[in-house]
Amino acid sequence: MVSQQCEGTFVREHQGKLQGHEIGPLPPQVLNLPRCERELATIIYLEGGMTAKLLEARLPRRLSNSALRAMLQRLCNKDILRRQKINGSHETSDRRIPYLYTPAITPELVRARALQQIARDYFDGSLLSVAEAVVSALRASGAHVTISRAKGSLNIAA
Repeated sequence: MVSQQCEGTFVREHQGKLQGHEIGPLPPQVLNLPRCERELATIIYLEGGMTAKLLEARLPRRLSNSALRAMLQRLCNKDILRRQKINGSHETSDRRIPYLYTPAITPELVRARALQQIARDYFDGSLLSVAEAVVSALRASGAHVTISRAKGSLNIAA
């Protein structure tokens, strides 16, 4: 396991970069995890997808294989990580099947959930009403926007 001091240093050094792409802060779901699970999720979110074996090598301290895999499974069950079988990467005599663990909470998912929350809180759950409000706000700011609404769809042209 990574000590809290090591984890803090790791996060400060890598915050904002994921496989060459800029990212925002870690999702709150990751930050609110128990310490050991948070350490594993932080490495995967900041470094990108990896196998359990590679993740184990990234940890400064030894963690048993079964403990590591149990934590990874819990993180998948909590929808923090996604697990994908790596096809054709192991010998038929090898009992273990390698999996790639990747972040399950993407910036797109965070944005979609935020819009759904706004729709629930302020627009009786209607994403269409949210879009109309955005168009209205754009118009109020001076943008030229045209919309047409037909059969539950909204067409926006700027």
